[in-house]
Amino acid sequence: MRIGIFCPNWVGDSVMAIPFVNSLRHLYPKATILAICKSHVEPVFQNHPSINGIIQFEKKDLSGIKATADSGRNLKANDFDLFYLLSDSYRAAYLAYKSESPMRIGYPGQARTGMLTKAIMRPKNKMHRYLQYINLIEEQLDNYNYYDPGIVLNDEEKNWATKELSKLDLADPISFFPFSVASSRSIPLSKAISILSDIDKENVLIFGGIDDSPSAKIMVNTLKKNNIRSIAGDYSLRESIALI
Repeated sequence: MRIGIFCPNWVGDSVMAIPFVNSLRHLYPKATILAICKSHVEPVFQNHPSINGIIQFEKKDLSGIKATADSGRNLKANDFDLFYLLSDSYRAAYLAYKSESPMRIGYPGQARTGMLTKAIMRPKNKMHRYLQYINLIEEQLDNYNYYDPGIVLNDEEKNWATKELSKLDLADPISFFPFSVASSRSIPLSKAISILSDIDKENVLIFGGIDDSPSAKIMVNTLKKNNIRSIAGDYSLRESIALI
């Protein structure tokens, strides 16, 4: 059996998709499972033992109907038996439709139901996002540890991170994540500074992307504390994962 998983488009949501991936591996131990994702979330799935391979798309590959259709047709060569959609977007369903997988499973919405072979009704009761993903699997998963394994680092990455943390010369730092792609999910700058101002003894590393670097520098320059340092924009996502 060959299974494709169109993964969520955001880093945090992709992390929450890992229990779904583990669940499929538990149910289909001999299947070939491929993660299909945008390139900026690919580092979350690297080196994961439940995944046999990763198909990643750049932004241009999924921009517009023609590009998405072409990318979907390129997936036909993978001959998927099952295609799960963890993204709720119309684009994801169109990609799956063009792959011609005989089973395309996801939640309805955004006028995409006709491109799914099986639309699973979304649970009425509130539940954590990782459980919403697992709910797409109809088989029973009693007494199974969804979380194990989580994000997986190899020995080379672990050794690099150990040496890199030593270079930063901050013993046992706290990781601080005030930023998000969505401004509504970011900690306001004044609030972040207030939180950090209450930390006197522990060392702190401020994480973020290159676009977050100016705000992180404002925090550091405002506080003027030797125990607080920004590394926002200094490392790739995979390197940041290793450091965390």
